[in-house]
Amino acid sequence: MAYMCGMEEGWYALVNTRQGVGFGLRWDHTLFASLWFWQIYRGGVGYPWYGMNYVIALEPVSSYPPTLTEVVKAGTQLVMAPGAKRCARLVAVAFRDRDEVHGISPEGILI
Repeated sequence: MAYMCGMEEGWYALVNTRQGVGFGLRWDHTLFASLWFWQIYRGGVGYPWYGMNYVIALEPVSSYPPTLTEVVKAGTQLVMAPGAKRCARLVAVAFRDRDEVHGISPEGILI
């Protein structure tokens, strides 16, 4: 597990140039300031995977470091008043025939 912090914008793109396909995600950087990278290789020994899964994920996260105690000490936790609501918009883009991506617009257009 790793965290990517200090990002200037809230987006990433993964490109498989050999197969000519890719995936991108854009999010509200003011709400999710970091990106969490985690992986499981034959983990999850119980239901439903029984140690047979290989998973890699990149997830936008609001707070860093990884535990609640550390987050509170660092002052990066989200604070909400009782009854408050937060809305977030994530834009996912699947694409092909693209070697590089330099950004993703709020509408999901690749730059």
